Amino acid sequence: MGSTGQHQLRREFPDDGFIRAHQAGQQSIGALNMNPEKSEFLRLATLPARLNLTETAWFLGFTEHDISLLVSAKLLKPLGRPPLSGSKYFSTVELQRLQADVGWLAKASDATVNHWKKKNAGRVSKRPAFAPER
Repeated sequence: MGSTGQHQLRREFPDDGFIRAHQAGQQSIGALNMNPEKSEFLRLATLPARLNLTETAWFLGFTEHDISLLVSAKLLKPLGRPPLSGSKYFSTVELQRLQADVGWLAKASDATVNHWKKKNAGRVSKRPAFAPER
């Protein structure tokens, strides 16, 4: 890429060090910490037509556990009618649509936050929220 393209990229994404580091042939700190399988998957030029639970989590930027929550909340629908304890697969075309939908991403993010809020609400902390000085 010529200097004009690099300059234009910097104008469009001024704070995105990953893209600039990638173009310079370097890896960013985030890329160094990424699971190699995840990194390889996310670099695929063509994704398979259906993704398993792990791949779906990687693709959408959620955890594997979050995907199960999103299915339970009816925000994500697996292909076919898998048994409750069976493997679930998701349509890549549908996932691409959801990935581009900011409203859906907000709902999905809220659903995961609310789940953990409810789950953690009943827990009693062993540490006091405020420890007075002695």
